[in-house]
Amino acid sequence: MYNIKEINGLVKSLPRVLPVYLTRNQNGNFVVNAIPQKSPKG
Repeated sequence: MYNIKEINGLVKSLPRVLPVYLTRNQNGNFVVNAIPQKSPKG
């Protein structure tokens, strides 16, 4: 389990590392969502 401060740190640092963002589901649990990336062409 993470405490709130660690979660806030992860939320701020994750998008820099991975194309993801966190939301909460109906149960209040954190869900990691992938941000759709445009595939590089060429």
